[in-house]
Amino acid sequence: MTTKKNRLIGYRIAMARKQAKLTQAQLSEKARMDASTLSRLERGTLMTSLETLLTLSDILNVGLEYILYDFLKETSDIADPLVFEITRAADPLPDNYKRHILNEINSLKENFWEEEK
Repeated sequence: MTTKKNRLIGYRIAMARKQAKLTQAQLSEKARMDASTLSRLERGTLMTSLETLLTLSDILNVGLEYILYDFLKETSDIADPLVFEITRAADPLPDNYKRHILNEINSLKENFWEEEK
């Protein structure tokens, strides 16, 4: 049965898998699960155990809070999929590049708030 909760969890698993540049077949092999099971999980037609979610989060190198973000009352911004993707993309860069990115973000924020006035 597909539920909104299952779809949200499945979406986050699929996003993390794609960010890790893994196919469903590769991830299911690493997680020792049937590829059709992973497919159903990503589509939201299957709910799985906490143990499986922990296994997937470990393989995908994301915290469990990333997968369960939509169900946590207090979460950090890093669990937001887009912020997570930005963070992962910037991580291997030298610090001076990261500083430049941060300055650009701050500039964008200032412009955004000016436009909102």
